[in-house]
Amino acid sequence: MKHNEPFEDDGRTVADMSGIEHDSIWLPRRRKQGHTPAQQPQQAAERPWEEDPQLTGK
Repeated sequence: MKHNEPFEDDGRTVADMSGIEHDSIWLPRRRKQGHTPAQQPQQAAERPWEEDPQLTGK
């Protein structure tokens, strides 16, 4: 686009990439703050019918 031509909007959107960081290939990867690994759900809380004698028929 030349400087003397009027600006014409073509409808394209430019993404804001200011927060994107590039990983270094020489350094080990860091975990982001606030990221916690997924915890395994407890079996007793997930299946209460297995522990309740009224529901098991024992």
